[in-house]
Amino acid sequence: MKNTHIIQELQNGICELIFIDEYSIEHTISATLSDTHLPNGGTPDFIGTPTEYSITLFNVAKEEWQTIQTDSIITIERLTGHGAPNNEKKLKASEEYLTGLLEEL
Repeated sequence: MKNTHIIQELQNGICELIFIDEYSIEHTISATLSDTHLPNGGTPDFIGTPTEYSITLFNVAKEEWQTIQTDSIITIERLTGHGAPNNEKKLKASEEYLTGLLEEL
């Protein structure tokens, strides 16, 4: 996966990112580089320089900056922001469920 694609997705919202660490353990994190979600004006609060083979991103759940090797990233899916996939099917209640709710009233 190319750094430019990863960076673009992270800058456009919060993403679910799946990667494998140095111990071959798979991790799923929510991460972003979107200005609206970053602390301190988007400046990482640690000393370290990412390389062409790594990316520094903000781990939303842990509320901390994290550097990940780009070749360890399995998938990235944007969850929020403009252009995020529409979750209509996941949010729609079935007709049976809605009828049951109305019957209880």
